[in-house]
Amino acid sequence: MTLAPTIMRTVDSDWIKLGLAGMPTWADGPWHWLPRGVVCVYASVEPDLAGIPYGASVLPTKKSWRVDVPVLPVTPDRPAADQEAAIREAVGGALVLRDWARSIESEARGF
Repeated sequence: MTLAPTIMRTVDSDWIKLGLAGMPTWADGPWHWLPRGVVCVYASVEPDLAGIPYGASVLPTKKSWRVDVPVLPVTPDRPAADQEAAIREAVGGALVLRDWARSIESEARGF
């Protein structure tokens, strides 16, 4: 996993975009909303609610659907070493969303 070139709008931004290889083109993300304790992807296709990851929620937006996975909050005010469990959980949430998005793509292709 890398940090995306457009990782933050400003230093005090409340989100980062994680650069995760293998994300389908119809999914934008994963995004980590730091203090909110959410990792999400934006899907340009409506997700099947029966197939979303356990504990995830789907929210419609103006142009897409947002699939949220709850994680522990992370704050830029504390050293990363003090938030290791929360950071690990956020990365895990991002991987869950990537694997979910890839499984949908595989199903659509018949793999």
